[in-house]
Amino acid sequence: MSKHVYGASGDAAWSGKDAMPNYCVNRNVDHPGDHEVHDLDSTLGCLPAPANRLNLGQHASSVEAVAAAQVHFPTANGCRWCASLVTAP
Repeated sequence: MSKHVYGASGDAAWSGKDAMPNYCVNRNVDHPGDHEVHDLDSTLGCLPAPANRLNLGQHASSVEAVAAAQVHFPTANGCRWCASLVTAP
């Protein structure tokens, strides 16, 4: 099981003690036209249906996962609930 450390932004970052988190990107676009990246370990109810997920594999942070997703979908961004890219001031 992966261990997450949540910063002030709510972003999960790898603690380095266990396996890194697994991420996916939603194949479907949201209302503004973005593809959202999600942490597959999320229990917040924000994951897309399994058929709509493109597995991105393990990444140390949501920033790295979004970069990987942008190879497939240039408008990919992090889910505000489980893969936020917002940093603390």
